[in-house]
Amino acid sequence: MSHPFIDHLAQLLMWHVSLNISSKKFASVAAVIMLLDYTATSVVSAATAASYLAGETTLPFPAFVCATLFFVALTLISLSGIKESAKLALVILTLHVS
Repeated sequence: MSHPFIDHLAQLLMWHVSLNISSKKFASVAAVIMLLDYTATSVVSAATAASYLAGETTLPFPAFVCATLFFVALTLISLSGIKESAKLALVILTLHVS
């Protein structure tokens, strides 16, 4: 059985190799596909988190509003840059380990 992280790394390696040996048009299409994949993954993650939270607690608003808020938060973290995202990841890791 393969680990999802290893699968993701293999997929990224495949994209990296194919982008380095292909045309600009193919690279542009591949970039759009990767952005769509990232967006779809973020939406599914936000919806899953919202449904889990709605199942564990009583929310004062519908679950789709919570999913939208999660998605906006993920978007803001992504747009803030890699340095800030890494700091947030370190804070979350520290909270989970302690």
